[in-house]
Amino acid sequence: MAFFMLFYSMKNLLLFAFTLFLGLTSQAQMIQWGPELVVADGATYGNLRPRATIVGTDTPVVIFGKAGTDENLFIARWNGSTFDTPTSILPSTASSYIADWTGPDIDSHGDTVIAVFKLNPLETGHVYSVRSTDGGLTFSDTIRADSHPSGVAWMPSMGMKPNGDPVVTYMAHDGVWNNPRYVITNSSDGGLSYEPEMEVTGAIAGEACDCCPAEMIIDGPKQVLQFRNNEGNLRDLHGVLSTDGGATYGSYDNIDNLNWILQACPATGADGIFYGDTLITAYASAASGKYRVYVSSASTNGTIAFEERMMIPEPVPANGTQNYPRISAAGDTIVMAWTEKINGNQEIYCATAVPGMNPMMSLTSYKEIANATSTGTQTNAEIIYKDGFVHLFYQEDAAGNLIYRRGTLNVHVGLEENQLNVQLHPNPSADGSFTISNSVEVLDVKNAIGKSVSYDLINVNGQLIVKINHPSSGIYFLSYLGTDFQSKVIKLMVD
Repeated sequence: MAFFMLFYSMKNLLLFAFTLFLGLTSQAQMIQWGPELVVADGATYGNLRPRATIVGTDTPVVIFGKAGTDENLFIARWNGSTFDTPTSILPSTASSYIADWTGPDIDSHGDTVIAVFKLNPLETGHVYSVRSTDGGLTFSDTIRADSHPSGVAWMPSMGMKPNGDPVVTYMAHDGVWNNPRYVITNSSDGGLSYEPEMEVTGAIAGEACDCCPAEMIIDGPKQVLQFRNNEGNLRDLHGVLSTDGGATYGSYDNIDNLNWILQACPATGADGIFYGDTLITAYASAASGKYRVYVSSASTNGTIAFEERMMIPEPVPANGTQNYPRISAAGDTIVMAWTEKINGNQEIYCATAVPGMNPMMSLTSYKEIANATSTGTQTNAEIIYKDGFVHLFYQEDAAGNLIYRRGTLNVHVGLEENQLNVQLHPNPSADGSFTISNSVEVLDVKNAIGKSVSYDLINVNGQLIVKINHPSSGIYFLSYLGTDFQSKVIKLMVD
């Protein structure tokens, strides 16, 4: 029986509480979910590519589509116990272009809710919006948002300024599918009308990846257009920054830097949030040979500049894939969700970061399944965090329904009483060696995705050391036997 001594600083206590891995704690869940609720009958209303916003403190409003010849769009609003019957927002003779990877977008400010979408025909239809001033109960007739004179305009996205004016971005082409680029149109009257389009990607070498949707991220006077570029089949993500409320976009950078070379359009975009002066972007890439979800950070203090990139824990087995991440934040709390496919089965996974923690490390150290139904046909998640609640939507394609779950964060998940004043040092460690200074029985060491790793127990001059063999930078979890003979866990970090 091996016994050890552990040391950690009190400043890491919250970090320990948050990041303890699900596989090391019984009943551990970072998000405590409510039941799965069907938004509406999928056979009637569909379930395709949900996008949502929160009105007031706790009222989700979601837009989604029904694939087929009609390709209609619907909006459903939470009424406190369920969702109201969805409302069609298109004229009876119109249809919208929607697919798994592109479709409408929605945002809100106060009681004003605005949705944008592309109308068919694909090559000649325009980008339109609808507007609600009663929190999503009723909507206006369609309002044309694009001002593209000729050629294709499609794949819209939007955000809302602090004063409630919408900013819409869409991909514009010359003629039929020539010269793809992203443009922006502003409204100065709350979405009643839109100004002429402004091109903001022209200074970047290459052209926009012609079937990869973009996102507009807004925080105060800062706006970032995130889009996937195509420079000789190099398909990395770029960010274009405005610091003056969208009047000018004077700075851009590659916010991905994976150097993904692909001769076909991957049809996957990005999502992002502001974390102070840092832009955090969630996206998928197959630069490694398999589709993986990444999180990158970029500074936005005057100019935009890439800082670092980290990968979400890989699927197990590693032949699985990840795609379509979404991310949301309120204050210092961040949630994200994505689709993970393993041996043909698709599930929704999520990750979380809470105040007092390194958001990049937190989001990429721990993941958990977010869907309750296990049909293996869950995809296309939408996630929003606001006022203490996590709101999650996703497609459940076996029954064809759109699913909603509401959750709350459990930031103390897995925190066990430190019965033996367990201490270790150094932590972080540069080489994976940790000196222990209290007598406990070590049970196991696991990595961030819950897999046991090889380690040695060494006695050096009367001090006992746990040494992880061939460590990689990241988080590990050491479990030991407590005085109640139950397994306890402490987090180790390797720089």
